[in-house]
Amino acid sequence: MLGPGFLEFKLDYSEKKNLPIGQYVSSESFRAGGHLWKIICYPRGDTSEYKLYNGRFVSILVKLVSRSENVKAIFDGFLLNRDGTPSWNVAKRILHAFQPEGVLGSSWLVKGSDLQYYMTDGLARFICGVIVVAEDPTPISMPPPPDIGIHLGRLLDCAIGSDVSFIVDGEQFPAHRAVLAARSPVFAAELFGSMADATMPSITVQDIEPAAFKAMLRFMYTDSFPADSELGDSPIDMLQHLLAAADRFALDRLKLILFSEIIGKYLGGHSWIYSSLRRDIQLSRAKEQVPGFLCCGEKFQRGGIHRWFCDFATEISIPCC
Repeated sequence: MLGPGFLEFKLDYSEKKNLPIGQYVSSESFRAGGHLWKIICYPRGDTSEYKLYNGRFVSILVKLVSRSENVKAIFDGFLLNRDGTPSWNVAKRILHAFQPEGVLGSSWLVKGSDLQYYMTDGLARFICGVIVVAEDPTPISMPPPPDIGIHLGRLLDCAIGSDVSFIVDGEQFPAHRAVLAARSPVFAAELFGSMADATMPSITVQDIEPAAFKAMLRFMYTDSFPADSELGDSPIDMLQHLLAAADRFALDRLKLILFSEIIGKYLGGHSWIYSSLRRDIQLSRAKEQVPGFLCCGEKFQRGGIHRWFCDFATEISIPCC
């Protein structure tokens, strides 16, 4: 037995399939959410759909019969298999603002030639239902956005409880071993493994720019990407240094964000870059615009990311010379 608001609509398709386009059959009225409804079926489609479908689709709609103000409702429909079980392959859910008498709701199209696989004794059986949505639903209490990044950022800024510091080109950066180890397997091995750095309160880091190291630390604590104003006078060089640092400390998430930033912003998001997933990229044009980012040139190799970029480019089907 069907619950309230649902109706079994039987279509004698073997008989109705020859009706003219635009002629319909309907169900009896049924009640849902305090309103009366009908199922309207065009066996060969509505006249408004003629140019698109040329009578090849059965069009099923739900109609608000009650003379009431606009009603927002969900229309659910599915076709029954020959054994009476629901066929979720032929199903539809539509949220629609229904208007009073004379105006139909959204259409659900089913290819007429497909109905032969579901019909019993010439009948196609549809289960159609209407679920009325309350006009003023009780607001759902939403949890506040996570703020752990804000608090960890303050921890980094104030150096509260810092138990290790890094010296980068003469600049000192206090940090916390546990946070770094949780974010990077390289730091975990360096700070808690058998390496000498595990017992040292201060560690000197070579071959990395202080600004890039600072931005990397900020990302590790807050998961936030540097703002444009923090990238300095040469944003592309800064991104290259930061990408090298992310690769060195195995920060895969930061690498992916950086790659997207480079392609989307500093290469302009050109369509010829994205089309490289389907055909060879115009490497000569890439070299002219930003030397080193889409080829393994001297500048790119100096950044220490030649191997990673080539592997990543190959993985997403971007040729790398």
